[in-house]
Amino acid sequence: MGLLALLGAIPSLSLVKIDKSVTVNVTGKDNNVAINGKKITDPKEKAKILEAINAENYLGIAHDSYPHNIIHEDLQDSFSTIKEAAVGSKDLNFLDKYTNKKYMKAIFMARAGHKAMLSNNNKYKRGLISKLILQLDKKFPKDGKKMLNLMTAKYFDSLIIPTLIELEKFPNTDKNFNKYLESLLHFFPTAVFVNNDTNNRIIFREISKRLGIENIPYIIVHALGDENIKKVDDAIPILQQEYQIIISHEYFCSDMGIKGRNTKIEEISTD
Repeated sequence: MGLLALLGAIPSLSLVKIDKSVTVNVTGKDNNVAINGKKITDPKEKAKILEAINAENYLGIAHDSYPHNIIHEDLQDSFSTIKEAAVGSKDLNFLDKYTNKKYMKAIFMARAGHKAMLSNNNKYKRGLISKLILQLDKKFPKDGKKMLNLMTAKYFDSLIIPTLIELEKFPNTDKNFNKYLESLLHFFPTAVFVNNDTNNRIIFREISKRLGIENIPYIIVHALGDENIKKVDDAIPILQQEYQIIISHEYFCSDMGIKGRNTKIEEISTD
């Protein structure tokens, strides 16, 4: 039984029809459970609720219809930031109008992770971010981290939403936009994201793929942290042996205070 159905089956909660926000607080070493401030005292009901939470892998946001939120006391201070990410955003509402349900769930979760990165709450910040990213990756192993990459690199603001605005002028907006978003997740022609799982061979391969495409003015290689920046530096001499390219770098500090770098690669025209 899913969490919503389970909560609706508890008579004392009067939540048979759940059409408003339901907040589940889990507190203390004994994982005490309260629903909208009402403590669950029945051990069997409490055990079932905790089992449902673990089974559905919730943390901070819901991933079905978003009517409820699961919060542990350690995350309470950060929750307002997470909730703001999941509801009330003009851009997210606009995306939700046209984006298919699967992608929209991933966008909500990626936005929550990004909002956590932007939070000023340093006490629980790193643990919260790690859990949100783990949840995102588990729920969407193929596209979850890609969606977060697009979010943190501000491609939603600079590319995806402006593209949707243009597509809205024509028929079949939802179909065309979802096709566009799917293609972007499958292969982003002007960007490569370097993470802890990316090695030099993958960097060289992904950049080479893009350099071989006509009418691509440049490629941006996004790297976060000294180790990932070094991987890009190690790949550049190999690329320079194969291609005539111009390299430029833009350094920045990430939302988490980590050193980052965007490396711009432009192929020199031989015409």
